[in-house]
Amino acid sequence: MADKVVKGYWDCPYCNSREIDGLVDFCPNCGVHKPKDVKYYLKGNVTTNTTYSKSQVPDSDVLSEKELEKAGISKEECDGKHKEWVCDFCGSLNNWADNVCSSCGSQKDESDTLYGGEKKSGEEPAEQQHTASSKDKEQLSVWDKIKSFFVKNRKAAAIVTVIIAVLSVMFFPYKKVVTVKSFAWERNISLEEYRTVQESDWNVPEGGRVYDEKTEIKSYVSVVDHYETVWETKTREVFDHNETSTTYSDNGNGTFTEHTTTTPVYRTETYQESHEEPVYRQDPVYATKYYYDIDKWVDTGNDYPSSGKDHKPYWNEDYKPMADNIRDTDRSETYTVKLDNGKTQEKSYSEWKNMKIGDTKEQTTCLVGIVYSEKDLGK
Repeated sequence: MADKVVKGYWDCPYCNSREIDGLVDFCPNCGVHKPKDVKYYLKGNVTTNTTYSKSQVPDSDVLSEKELEKAGISKEECDGKHKEWVCDFCGSLNNWADNVCSSCGSQKDESDTLYGGEKKSGEEPAEQQHTASSKDKEQLSVWDKIKSFFVKNRKAAAIVTVIIAVLSVMFFPYKKVVTVKSFAWERNISLEEYRTVQESDWNVPEGGRVYDEKTEIKSYVSVVDHYETVWETKTREVFDHNETSTTYSDNGNGTFTEHTTTTPVYRTETYQESHEEPVYRQDPVYATKYYYDIDKWVDTGNDYPSSGKDHKPYWNEDYKPMADNIRDTDRSETYTVKLDNGKTQEKSYSEWKNMKIGDTKEQTTCLVGIVYSEKDLGK
């Protein structure tokens, strides 16, 4: 719908006359010119910062182009950008189109103030400047916001501080000297045997001697068996009705503009929709499976361990002499030292064999027990 220009009103501060037509410059009761700080309003406590469901202005207050022209105002000037200007010499309000003051004849370009205290130069009224300044103060840096958060949340700040302090203490590096008190070692040998075993597979490996073959299920394949109709409940947005909203803006020349907006309102509707879904069956895939004998090395399951708490490791070779079909293939070994602080460290054989009881080492460690570095001090 098209916007409408409607009549505004003002009150005379001298004789207290109320609801004077905004297009009238002089009070009809006392004859005084409307003051420079006049504030136009709409009847019935209608405000410019409220949205209404319908028009709040009677038809009699809707202004025609002829009524506007009679007051020396064009409809195009009723857009909030062509406000009345205040004569800086006599304080009278004048229409935007007036180039000289209607009261004293001063030139328009010699005055700098518009309706509501706005400046022609683009300066904001003092009230708006204060608001802008407040907004600037709200643009805090990230660090300021963090500090502000902890000030407002002292309990959270205290918890975070305690956690940081505990972690710092637990992982703080310090040096200490430890002494080698004893040694320990473990060794193990595993044997393999070359013999004939029976296996089965879909292919015969090299050296395999087939003694049987069977047709068996190797895998399954998904095949469409039939289709089923599946119904789903879905939702969609459908038009319900139009909603009209009305707002008002002060044009700053004794008039207001009534803005009417029509917005479609939708409702959620449920409906049923079907589609066909395939149902699968699992069909077997057959192939020939081979059963065969093959000669190969296999673990005997016999281990030959040895261990001690001295500095003389050896391999347990009680399995010797070996038959031709037995071999020694897997050897494992572990070497540790026990320190005077009760902790045990695993070492490589080359490092372990060169250590002696009474050797000292300087460790950089922490309360958690992590060793950051270690330096050999000898005895």
